[in-house]
Amino acid sequence: MRALITGARLPMARAIAKALKMQNIEVIVADSLDYPFTRFSKYADDYIKLPAPALDLQGFYQTVIKTIRERGIDLVIPVNEEIFFLSRIKEDIEKTARLFCGTATQLETLHSKWHYRSLVEGCGAEIPKSRYVKDPSSLLHALNELGNCIIKPEFSRGSFRTVLSPSWEQATLLSIEESNPLIVQKLISGTEFCTYSVFNNGKLLAHACYNPLYRIGKGSGIYFEPVHHLAILDFTRAFGLKNSFTGQVAFDIIEDNTKKLYVIECNPRATAGIHLMENFQDWGTVFLGNETTFYDGATSPPRMAGLAVFFLCAADEFRKGRLKEFTKRFWRARDVLFDWRDPLPFISQIVASVELLKIAGKNNKTVAEIYNFGLEWDGHKP
Repeated sequence: MRALITGARLPMARAIAKALKMQNIEVIVADSLDYPFTRFSKYADDYIKLPAPALDLQGFYQTVIKTIRERGIDLVIPVNEEIFFLSRIKEDIEKTARLFCGTATQLETLHSKWHYRSLVEGCGAEIPKSRYVKDPSSLLHALNELGNCIIKPEFSRGSFRTVLSPSWEQATLLSIEESNPLIVQKLISGTEFCTYSVFNNGKLLAHACYNPLYRIGKGSGIYFEPVHHLAILDFTRAFGLKNSFTGQVAFDIIEDNTKKLYVIECNPRATAGIHLMENFQDWGTVFLGNETTFYDGATSPPRMAGLAVFFLCAADEFRKGRLKEFTKRFWRARDVLFDWRDPLPFISQIVASVELLKIAGKNNKTVAEIYNFGLEWDGHKP
């Protein structure tokens, strides 16, 4: 059997490649970058460079279909936002290979920070009171109505362009794009949880729930402390059954002081919670239709993006008098890239970072933004 994993720039791709190699599957990885991390992994048998779908959609489609046919691909697993583009040609891909993801309609609905509610309502969690804003007057009305809130574009990632508890002055300076309206969401106080789950035809096969103890600013988590949360597990199972969902999905959830759950948003693709699955040698069978075993990431040790945690968080924790606790957590966690049996992805961070820095400078973007460069899906019309 031969699998194609797209989105090789992210550590999650290496995690899936390793899981599939444990099942004796030949793994080809792909991306639009020259030097993505997973290209250098011993678990990748080959690398294919693809056109960036957000920049050359037809070239992307043609190369993917050609690769599937010429290389005899049986299974395609998207990792990053290329999933939205691939889902649009799911029917073409599945003439010869299985595309492991939901339908285009499901994915696009879940990716929308407004429409995701339609697929999660009735599953055992609430949706924060929100307003869909297309113009400045509607924005000010929503702020007046909701009070303390968070403002974010309907389609975004990693908290980019997200404003937490904005003042009136901050709100009036926000630009509102016709193609990507703003969502004003009531701010919920409580404990934050993130999930990562894998489904096949509605059945939950793998699940991880964790606290993102350290973040890049107010954005993406870089330290993942696993927890067992029965109510969130029940919600996740109900979501899968309601939607007969197949693929990977992740939720951001807040539990308030009354133990009520609020689903803040959804990422219908692989996220960092996948690393809590790496404790299981055979978890890759979830991508192959195995429905006999349930994999629960709550039993995993913590995982982290070690270099990011050290360089972005250590000094701040020292200033706050929490260095002892930070040090304990740091040495307790396992790095998501470092593996002495597969060292090149960790070492290649230098090469990968140089490439990302060059792209960031050329396109006037931050390095954090560039992780999705060429893959961003912001409600594109076919």
